[in-house]
Amino acid sequence: MAGSSRKDPNITSKDVGDFPFLVIPLPEQRAIADCLSTWDGAIQAAKQLIHQKELQKKWLMQQLLTGKMRLKNIELGMLHHRWKTIHIADVFKFVKSYSISRNGLQSDCEGSIYCIHYGDIHAKYDSSFLDFNTQTAIPQLINKSLKIEKINYLQDGDIVMADASEDYNGVGAAVEIKNLNGKKAIGGLHTLVLRGDKKIISLDLAAYFFASEKVRNTLRKYATGSSVYSVTKTIIHNLSFIIPDSLEEQTAIAQLLQAADKEISLLKAKAEKLREQKKGLMQVLLTGKKRLKINI
Repeated sequence: MAGSSRKDPNITSKDVGDFPFLVIPLPEQRAIADCLSTWDGAIQAAKQLIHQKELQKKWLMQQLLTGKMRLKNIELGMLHHRWKTIHIADVFKFVKSYSISRNGLQSDCEGSIYCIHYGDIHAKYDSSFLDFNTQTAIPQLINKSLKIEKINYLQDGDIVMADASEDYNGVGAAVEIKNLNGKKAIGGLHTLVLRGDKKIISLDLAAYFFASEKVRNTLRKYATGSSVYSVTKTIIHNLSFIIPDSLEEQTAIAQLLQAADKEISLLKAKAEKLREQKKGLMQVLLTGKKRLKINI
């Protein structure tokens, strides 16, 4: 504000020097450090295991989604089925999305329509699936009177892809909609919505198909732009890939990759629990609320 004498807040070295803090005896300091180091080690081990499992899943996707490795299941007769080339335009049709900016969205708007914003696909949804049973804080429309045709409401199995990315690696980022259970949702700003023919591609396989390196790299190859990369319906329409001819094999592949996802998710939850435990220990040990017994 013009004419104001208020200064920006700052901390001086004197402020830091005058700040009171609890003096902990050296033997107890060492014991506290050892205790917290144990949690650091457990957290680091969990992170390394998560990284290993993610690499294993990536390898599985590369093998299973290209036909390099086949699942051996005599009952399904998978090894007798061929893989076929599909054109995206023959398997997926586009559903209308709506260019609604962040200003048109809010959280916890009871009875409103959910809207999948491209920024959330890049930053918030860390899975190939957007599960309405577990994902929290999905934004909703402020304007409840927006006219939306029934066919344009999202369905389970729909793919919502961000059509723009400032990050080259983010080109083609997409999620598959899951467990709507009667909730109404639409594709939002800078998204493309693809609805697959379930007689050709099974539920859940589509999520991994669009997350595969083969598809993502192809989309990056044809993306346009310099500072912002984008893909269009025309680009996607003209792409072709191979998938198992058997829906049973497709489903089995998806189930195997879902099991890998579940294992990774459990490991991430464990790592987060360890971080919360360490935080709680720091709060009580570094304030003297809880003392460690020191054998002298």
